[in-house]
Amino acid sequence: MTTTHNTLIDRSFVNRFYVAAFCSSFCEFLTYPLDFLTTRMQLQNELGKAIVATSTSPLSATAAETLTHKTIIRKEQLSFVKMALHVVKTEGFSSLYAGAGIAITRQVFNAGVSVGLYSDVRSFLFSEGETPSNCALWKRALAGAITGASAQLLSNPTDVIRVRLQADGRMKLAGLQKRYTGAVDAAIKIATHEGFIGFYAGLSTSIVRAALINAAGISAYDHVKQAVKLADPKHETRWRGIGPQLAGSIVCGIVGALVAAPINTVRTRLMNNPTLYRHSISFCAVETVKQEGVLSLYKGFVPTLHRQILFNTVFWIVFEGIQRELGQERL
Repeated sequence: MTTTHNTLIDRSFVNRFYVAAFCSSFCEFLTYPLDFLTTRMQLQNELGKAIVATSTSPLSATAAETLTHKTIIRKEQLSFVKMALHVVKTEGFSSLYAGAGIAITRQVFNAGVSVGLYSDVRSFLFSEGETPSNCALWKRALAGAITGASAQLLSNPTDVIRVRLQADGRMKLAGLQKRYTGAVDAAIKIATHEGFIGFYAGLSTSIVRAALINAAGISAYDHVKQAVKLADPKHETRWRGIGPQLAGSIVCGIVGALVAAPINTVRTRLMNNPTLYRHSISFCAVETVKQEGVLSLYKGFVPTLHRQILFNTVFWIVFEGIQRELGQERL
């Protein structure tokens, strides 16, 4: 299919899908420990409680599922560094990569669609005379929201499994058996005990999150990159032409972290224990703020910020570099 104005998808989508999937998978592996620690910080002292050892005898997975707020509590709030040291000391360094396999699998679909389809959706929204360099910011954001939400529909099951595996190590602190032995075991148990719907716990929250993060992040990257290119016509001779990508990546990471943090906290808690929050986004958000304060929604912000900047910087520079070497149109 030849690319024409207002044609939604062209042939280059398949190429962009594979390149985006490869780059995001690499970046996911590189930054995964930061994502793991973010999840743990979002879950620590949940609703003002913290799981601590109450028995030296391991309990069943069922007992772990039914833990109540009557469990002995510890209200110490661990910082990013203390959380990292605590996890490594109590669970081992390899635990920082718990769920990494399923997270990398998620990136194949998530980035493949959200990034791979972005250029086509953006072009579809162009008015007469608009180009990637002068496209309205709201159209960039709308294109990002559409592709981000679409990608989340495909990747939500992997998100649920990832969050469960990341959270599972906490059971060890209470002398409990882990709920799952791995991604396959988690998938089987979720399907058996919760049904197919279990893979879509927190779906509405995840779709809103994906739409907002992708809209804010990719539009920020696209807009800043184009602005730098227009302001510096000789950018191709500076920093080997990566100046615009570097500027766009940093802004993308900062904006993405600010937008993602609150909704990430709610989504993580809802995915990890949907029954505790009555399967309700609003109930989860209200209870979290009520019990822990508004700032609790920004638990894990430091690793989120670091991860977003690192992930986006590596991703966009490598992605655009590969596209250039392949002779394909860059973003």
